[in-house]
Amino acid sequence: MGKLLKGSLILFVISFLGQMFIANQVSVKTKELNAMNTELAKIRSQISDINQEVFLESSLAALEKRAYALGFVKMQGALKNPAKPTIASAL
Repeated sequence: MGKLLKGSLILFVISFLGQMFIANQVSVKTKELNAMNTELAKIRSQISDINQEVFLESSLAALEKRAYALGFVKMQGALKNPAKPTIASAL
């Protein structure tokens, strides 16, 4: 009877320590996952801000303003078709 009690006690202690170890590992991984999710949310917010900036800078109004600042002028008439290029003849 003493061996059975001793064996059961050892098994209980090993099981208890194993559960504590696993619970600790789960807690650590959960904290790491939460930190990564927070970082992911920040990065997604930055991406959204950058996308909005790109959309604003590439809008027609912004491009037109930049073109005028670079010295481009508004076109007055339609483009004229240049003369058809001559085709080189075989020698």
